[in-house]
Amino acid sequence: MIITINQINQTADGVYPFQGKVYLEDLVEEEPNIVKLEPIQVEGEASRLDSHLYQVSAKQKCVGKLICSRCLTTFPTSLESSWFEKFTDKKELAIDTEEETIHLLIDGQIELELFVREQLVIHLPYAPLCKPDCAGLCPECGANKNEKSCDCNTERIDPRLAKLQDLLEDKDSVS
Repeated sequence: MIITINQINQTADGVYPFQGKVYLEDLVEEEPNIVKLEPIQVEGEASRLDSHLYQVSAKQKCVGKLICSRCLTTFPTSLESSWFEKFTDKKELAIDTEEETIHLLIDGQIELELFVREQLVIHLPYAPLCKPDCAGLCPECGANKNEKSCDCNTERIDPRLAKLQDLLEDKDSVS
């Protein structure tokens, strides 16, 4: 998805509305938690702020199929975000500081796919969950605790306190 500064400059008020789809199928191979990604719906506007300064503000949304980090099942989730970026066609106006970034345009074009990708990756959950109270997998038998319960003993004893457990067992055998 590309916007040119000519498209922005040709509008009467300097505001160019846009909408479209961005396809990022290769992101499925790069991100381990993504199984499937629908096309990303992007809409927004590109505007002229000054004679050589432009801004793009956009909203994007899509449905992705992710892998739950607890139970390893796949589930659909909505991925939405809003963002804006500034651009210039003058090299001396381009800056990249902690407070502000103004990107330099190449050939008078704004390539939106890079910014859409960046926003999607930033808004991916670090540890996706199919539901907030996901019970996960049993560490002994591997059963999905959301679907069935198991009788495995998953009680863990702190190794630093294991000797105390031995003392309690010895006391019970003496009595």
